[in-house]
Amino acid sequence: MKLILIILFICTISNVSAEVVVGKVILLRGTVFADDSKIFKGDPIFKNASLKTKEKSIVKILFFDKTTMTIGPNST
Repeated sequence: MKLILIILFICTISNVSAEVVVGKVILLRGTVFADDSKIFKGDPIFKNASLKTKEKSIVKILFFDKTTMTIGPNST
């Protein structure tokens, strides 16, 4: 029984740490979502995140390799 609990605990920890931060929001105007959650300036961006901008909205991401990406209005 203890072995099963230990295995479940290890699996839980590995799933939590699976989200890798690849950058952060350095500019945001309007309404922007990452995986259906509203994001704000300074928020982390996780690997494989799906970003969506609304009308009249933009977001600029700074990645850890110092590259940037700007996403314009009405993007998915």
